[in-house]
Amino acid sequence: MQYEEEEDRRNNALIAIKVLDSLAQREEERVSSLFGEESDVSKVFSSFTHGDYTAVRYIPDKQAIEVDRRDGITLEPWKLSGGTYDQLYLAIRVALAKQVIGEDQGFFLFDDPFVKSDPFRLRVQITNLYELVQNGWQVIYFSTKPEVREKLNDLLNSRDFHIIELPPAPFKQDSLS
Repeated sequence: MQYEEEEDRRNNALIAIKVLDSLAQREEERVSSLFGEESDVSKVFSSFTHGDYTAVRYIPDKQAIEVDRRDGITLEPWKLSGGTYDQLYLAIRVALAKQVIGEDQGFFLFDDPFVKSDPFRLRVQITNLYELVQNGWQVIYFSTKPEVREKLNDLLNSRDFHIIELPPAPFKQDSLS
């Protein structure tokens, strides 16, 4: 009797392991489907970087992302500049949102996503965000950088775009001690 119970537990454990392995493999495939040379992530990232980067790949064995530069060099994300890393992160978020939502449009809520961007990158990234808006997406963008407001004013004078300036948060001197 005890042998049969142990055998049942062993068989149940093996079945559970197979189910969990199957679920893990499906999740790995879903993650992998976001990436690759013709993927949305690669297309968006290439657009954001004006073609400086051509592909974003997910390497399942390493559980890591790699990007290909136009010159054929492959880099891990941590080797990218801060601004390029931000562009990659945004490209992944945009592609993931498109995959999750499908044909519908949704919204993005950003808190200074381009804080490390130089003026050129900032212009490109804001232009790309505006393209999302023109395609029906809503974008709420919080920033403390004056240059973001300037770029927004320069680029996006339209009815689809509104700047709402929030007053500075009141701080009590006592609360900082």
